[in-house]
Amino acid sequence: MTEKNSAQKLIHDYQKLVDEMLNLLKQNVKDRKINLTNDEERKGILTDDSNRHITYKMHGAGCLFKINNRVVIDVEYAGPRYDGIDYWFLTHYFNSCSDEYPEIKNENHLKELFDTLTSEGYLIKQEHLYYIKSMFHNPKEFEW
Repeated sequence: MTEKNSAQKLIHDYQKLVDEMLNLLKQNVKDRKINLTNDEERKGILTDDSNRHITYKMHGAGCLFKINNRVVIDVEYAGPRYDGIDYWFLTHYFNSCSDEYPEIKNENHLKELFDTLTSEGYLIKQEHLYYIKSMFHNPKEFEW
């Protein structure tokens, strides 16, 4: 796999986990396992059918998830839209599972690849978030 392909895979894997974590959060709210209007419940543990230990902590306009105290998925909502990639959040994800992307040497290398993907038009930037160009006009929206 090329370095650039590995960076694209990293982005897709991150977004796949964002989808999974937000759907799990939504399901837990729907099942009344948690109540996000209660400050004490803005952080906690999510349950699903897996044996994973998944924690969440709401913040500002987003949520930080940790899977098995290792993999970090942080997401921000831009309005109802959640498919924007905050580069800082992506680096947290990369650092939590960098062994799965051996072609990417470190954070500096990831930044170079990310900048290349942006300059080549694979990613587009809007404010401080990046979007996969082919998906930009088909936004992923999150509703409770």
